Amino acid sequence: MRDLVWTLGRSVSAECPADADRAGALLHLFLEAFEILDDRGGLSDCRFHLGNAAYHCGDYQSAEAWYERSLATMNDDDDRHGIARTSYQLGLVAQTAGDFEKATRWYSRSIEVSTALNDRTGVARTSHQLGNIFFLRGAYDDAATCYEACLELCEDRGDQAGVARSYYQLALVADARGDADRAARLYEAGQSVTDMPGAGAETVRSLRDLGQLAAEVGNNATALTCFKRAMHLANSSGLRDAAAGAASSVGALYTEMGEPEQGLVYTLKSTTLRLDGGRSPRRADAFILRRQRGALGSGRFSKMVTSRLRGDHAAAIMALVADGATVAARSA
Repeated sequence: MRDLVWTLGRSVSAECPADADRAGALLHLFLEAFEILDDRGGLSDCRFHLGNAAYHCGDYQSAEAWYERSLATMNDDDDRHGIARTSYQLGLVAQTAGDFEKATRWYSRSIEVSTALNDRTGVARTSHQLGNIFFLRGAYDDAATCYEACLELCEDRGDQAGVARSYYQLALVADARGDADRAARLYEAGQSVTDMPGAGAETVRSLRDLGQLAAEVGNNATALTCFKRAMHLANSSGLRDAAAGAASSVGALYTEMGEPEQGLVYTLKSTTLRLDGGRSPRRADAFILRRQRGALGSGRFSKMVTSRLRGDHAAAIMALVADGATVAARSA
C-alpha cells in the first residue's frame, strides 16, 4: 500500500493543481487506513505527499504543517533519507514564502544529512537551492560556492542537465557582478551541454527557474535571456507546453517592464502554442492579455491580435479578454 502512496504522490505537479486536489483526497483515505493499521512509515509517507499536494495547490501553510508532522515521525524513527527529503521540501516552502533565513536552515540541514548518507544527488539538488537563496540575498560569493559544488557533483554523476543548470547559475552570478565576459563564457559552456541528448527538458525547467530568479532581483535583461533560451530550446526539443510557458514568462516580464506591445507578441506565442495543441490558454496569460489591452488600448490590441493569429484563434483570444472566461481550443 505504501508503494501506491508513492505512485500517487509522484503524479501531482504544479502544472496540474486539479490533479493535486484529487491526489490529496485519495491520500487522506490512505492516511485513515494507516492510522487504523498503526503503520508509522505509511503515516509518514502520506503526510509527506499531502504536503506535496498542498504545496502544488499553493497552500503553503498546510504544506508546511504536513511536512512537519511527517518529519516528526521520521526523527523519532531515525529515517535519515526521509529527514533529508522533508527538510528540503520545508526549505522550498520557506523560500516560496520569502523566509530566506528559515529556508537556509532547512536546506543546510538537508545537505548535512545527505552528506552523511553519501547521497550526492541530494547534496547537489539542495546545494542548487541554497545557492539560489544566497543569490537572492546578494551573497554572490556564497552562491558561487554552492553552484560550483553542484557543478562538480553533477559532473561526477554524469547529470548533463545539472551541469548545464550549474553553468547557467554561475553565469547569473557573473552577470550580477558585472563580469559580462565571464558570464558569456559560462552561458556558452551551459549551452554546449544543453545540446547533448537527454538534457533538454530538465534544462528548459532550469532556465525558467533561473529567469525567475534573475527577475526577482531586478536583473530583467538576464531574466529575458533565460526565458528566451528556454523557449527556443523547448521549441527545438518538441516540448510544446514548456515552450508556451517560457513564452508566457517573456510576455509577462516585458509587460511588467512597460513594454506591452513586445509583451503581447510573446503572450500570443504562448496562447497559440496552447491552442494549436488543443489546450485552453493559461489563466496567467488571460490576466496578462487584459493588462496589455489596457495599456495599448482596445483598437491597437485588437489589430495586433487579428493580424498575428488566424481567425478562430483570434476570436478565442478576444472572447477570453472580453469576459475573462477560459476559452477551450477550437479545432482547426
